[in-house]
Amino acid sequence: MLYRILRLFAVLLFKILFRIKVKGEENIPESGPFLIASNHISFLDPVAIGAASPRPLNFMARDDLFSNRIFGWLLRNVNVFPVKRENREDISAIREALKRLRKGEGLVIFPEGRRGDSDKLGEGRVGAALLAYKSGALIIPAFIKGSDKALPRDAKFIRLGPISVTFGKSIDVSKLELKGNKRENYKEITERVMDAISRLKDEN
Repeated sequence: MLYRILRLFAVLLFKILFRIKVKGEENIPESGPFLIASNHISFLDPVAIGAASPRPLNFMARDDLFSNRIFGWLLRNVNVFPVKRENREDISAIREALKRLRKGEGLVIFPEGRRGDSDKLGEGRVGAALLAYKSGALIIPAFIKGSDKALPRDAKFIRLGPISVTFGKSIDVSKLELKGNKRENYKEITERVMDAISRLKDEN
């Protein structure tokens, strides 16, 4: 309930402040588990994707954000769960992500791991590939443009400006002809995902 209320508020806010444009909503499946794998250039990105997606989403956030009891309660009630940032293989976070995907829900993940450069994509980590491989979830590549201008790194105030979110066609891991071991397969899937995000970048 709280998620829906805050999403409506986010949609309204992003339309007024950032004239948000969303492309490819039809690529979000109407049912079943899915992963949105997006570039990451601003702290506004999770909210932008949440506002753009027609279906509710789950998010990961670094565990220190949950140290404040009130803010931690708020995060948990808008489908956010903690991940240990210093631990690249946080087993508890992986289990929680798989649990939610296996319930048929959606999850946002930033393959680059942290905020990157708007001019070029960083190297992708295998987290999205692992989760999709184990859960059977579709991977939806996404590209965000303009959020780095609206809230630049280390900025104290939001700046008005256009933001767009583009969802690409889904990648069904179960239909890929993967012939390597798990590590090699995760790497190949990750490369495909990053290539798809890169194509969306070129289109925008």
